[in-house]
Amino acid sequence: MGYVKTAFWYGELGLLPALGVLLGWNLVLGLTGKRDFRRPKDLPWGRMAAELAFSVYALAVLSITGMLGLSLPEGSLLDNMGQIYLVPFLGASLKMLGLNLLLFVPYGFLLPLVLSGIAWTWKRALLTGFLTTLTIETLQLFTGRMFEVDDLLMNTAGTLAGYALVTSLRSLRDPARRRRSLGTLALALCVPALGLFLTSFFANADRIQAAELEAYFAQLETEETSITGEGFYGPDGVFHLLAADQDNGWETVREDLGNGAALYRSGPASTVVSEVVRQVPGLYYQVTFSPAVDIPLENAPDWQIEHITCLLYRLTDGAVWYGTGDRLTGCGIYGDREHPFQPDGDLYGAALAAVGN
Repeated sequence: MGYVKTAFWYGELGLLPALGVLLGWNLVLGLTGKRDFRRPKDLPWGRMAAELAFSVYALAVLSITGMLGLSLPEGSLLDNMGQIYLVPFLGASLKMLGLNLLLFVPYGFLLPLVLSGIAWTWKRALLTGFLTTLTIETLQLFTGRMFEVDDLLMNTAGTLAGYALVTSLRSLRDPARRRRSLGTLALALCVPALGLFLTSFFANADRIQAAELEAYFAQLETEETSITGEGFYGPDGVFHLLAADQDNGWETVREDLGNGAALYRSGPASTVVSEVVRQVPGLYYQVTFSPAVDIPLENAPDWQIEHITCLLYRLTDGAVWYGTGDRLTGCGIYGDREHPFQPDGDLYGAALAAVGN
């Protein structure tokens, strides 16, 4: 549900800017005489609602795909070109395929409502979705991100599904076309679901990642690696050891790091635990291991956390330090300013309880 919450979060952030865009657009229409605001009863309130929804949606999509605030890195475009994946669905994540499809369903749904003066057909909706996604993927490519044909296909399919939904719902009001529109509605719902089901035989990234994590924890048990110390630092810098009967937070921290690793800036460090806690007072989680462990980060292959016996994790912003003994030799700082770090509620609550706040 994290991706869905992120999408709604971007939508909330885009509401006020969208209202500004809509106000400016209606000001232009009023000045050109295409909308008469002196007669509110004659205003196209339904279309204006669709315009607001489309503005919020468009700003959210542009934020999610990185188009807002897009900046080209230094150097030539070829030097900064990301990877191109042209083989569809092979090793893809079924969850991400579904999310990419759903992301563009509102696009196909809202376009005929906002641009009602255009004679929309399924071919035109298909081409619009394809060209929009192609533009986004191409711009992402030249900023060091990936061009994935999976995204191109699923976003286009989502646009077409949204168009089929809106046209079938419109036709339900006409008794002569009601039976056909019900069939179109059923196809719009069932075909994407069937496509995802068939794709699941090829899109195995979710299963592979789950198997790798299972193997990782199994390896820890086999090698008799154990947590030798676990607890929290409070703002006063005092360490509070977790009781033996309390649930450990290591799996939560490990999952958070694994899922968000691509959003971190990693680098070397040369400090000790007490110095970090003293410099920036707050809530910290610390765990120690014996013998040393490696922490695989599938989303950030260039970030290596290997042979560590100590890990310090700041609960308020996700910053992490790690090393051997009390000496911390590496760190990672959460770096996505557009999507602020969200602390895990259970772990944060356990920390407050442990430090007595």
